[in-house]
Amino acid sequence: PSTFTQEETRAKLGYIFKGWAYTPSSTNEYYTVTGTQSQILYLKDMFDDPALYTQPNETFNQIKLYAVWEKDVTADKVYIHKDVPFPGNKDEEFAFTLNLTLRNNSATRSASETVYIRSGEYFLVENTGFTAGGSNSTGSATSTITIYKKDGSTESKTLSVNMTANGLCSYNMTVTENEHPHYTATSEVVVDTSDDGYHINSSDSNVSWNNANAGGTVLFTNVLKTADVKVQKVVDDPKHLHDGKTFKFSAELKDGEQDYTYELASSEFSIED
Repeated sequence: PSTFTQEETRAKLGYIFKGWAYTPSSTNEYYTVTGTQSQILYLKDMFDDPALYTQPNETFNQIKLYAVWEKDVTADKVYIHKDVPFPGNKDEEFAFTLNLTLRNNSATRSASETVYIRSGEYFLVENTGFTAGGSNSTGSATSTITIYKKDGSTESKTLSVNMTANGLCSYNMTVTENEHPHYTATSEVVVDTSDDGYHINSSDSNVSWNNANAGGTVLFTNVLKTADVKVQKVVDDPKHLHDGKTFKFSAELKDGEQDYTYELASSEFSIED
């Protein structure tokens, strides 16, 4: 029988690939991913599969299979990813400030840390302990930050806050991308634990969550700032120009120590004597 090999299935940020289905809206895979082993789909058997046919005397000349994805969320763990689309510099380093806060009716305690990542890198913020405390008891919160670099290396940091005061403590974690002079930042919550009542909130260049059980995946995108530039050609002495004369222009955009050069398309001008 005729066969084909599916070499790879593209990843979908924040989701796990479960398999293939016959309908685009399906949440249940018909052909299941079998770990690291390849699953062979025989085309002849697929056309004979009763699950494909929903109407009497129905026939098919082709079969479409649709990927089935499942949310990949874990309570207590929030993944922060970075993307810099072209023409941005993918080696540019971007700074994030993380602020962990405990608050009650009489006091506020917080701790902050700064991490740096590039496009294609990410860091994990994991709640490793939270106690709300109470009357004359200690409230505490601890989060571990693990940074995953493109070269395969990792780096870890810890945020920890403690306070003793009357009343229960509330929890808050805020992740803010520091302002960059040449890039505009936006944040998107790809998936979170909203189904369990633990939300991640996003606003422009920051995200936050008010429950230590929150989990999910967030994507920060940095777009290179651009400006419209108008170029005008003035010919002082057009008498010696022939029709169809070509003028070539070049433009250069400087971003700190990194230079970007773009060649503009040639334009032709016909000038009569």
